[in-house]
Amino acid sequence: MHLARNGVDAPEGDQRRILIVGARTLYLQALCELLDGTTGLCASLLPPGQLRDSSMDPSPEVVLLDCLAGSDGLEPLVGKIGELHTGTPIVLLTWGSARESSKQAASLHAEGWVSMSLPIAELVKVISDRTGRVSDAGATSSRGARRPGGAVEWPLSALSERELSVLRLVVDGSSPDEIATTLSISRHTVRTHLQNVMAKMLVRSRTEMVSVARKSGMRPTPGLPQS
Repeated sequence: MHLARNGVDAPEGDQRRILIVGARTLYLQALCELLDGTTGLCASLLPPGQLRDSSMDPSPEVVLLDCLAGSDGLEPLVGKIGELHTGTPIVLLTWGSARESSKQAASLHAEGWVSMSLPIAELVKVISDRTGRVSDAGATSSRGARRPGGAVEWPLSALSERELSVLRLVVDGSSPDEIATTLSISRHTVRTHLQNVMAKMLVRSRTEMVSVARKSGMRPTPGLPQS
């Protein structure tokens, strides 16, 4: 069967094919429709029970697996996806903490995870960005991999350019006052940016923020003393 867009055969060309496997029909259907309406993407939703009847041709470039989809655990679903779509990256859709999600992704040998606690519009952007990275570079965010050229993986891909600038200075060891001076912004604005960065990275402290940033590919500026 061909990957369908809301029941219609997917067009040929540069569309990146996404298969969502999950049982929360209303939420996942909304996510599927938003992804399907995103330029360059072609999405389809499949309940777990229909995997055994699925033989999509061509295979999707990435499978998004809802962590609540497997009543008997996710291992059988991951195994079935692997049988049907050999070599296709699997990314978990999860409500868990960053630590729990990373651990689960690693145990299932998934390529990574994205949090469904994000607003759905932001979730669509993250998945859209991540789909391109998986298919183009074989990136593995659950293992902190980096793309050629130094680009970084999720969760850093969710940050704006200004938020990345603030985060880089934090990784370099700058204090909030030093960040404010360097970027010519107020300390209050710095605090707001830091709160947004921590929320998007799903961390609770500056130490954890720096740790996740480094694991995701961000490195301190060479030659600077580190605090």
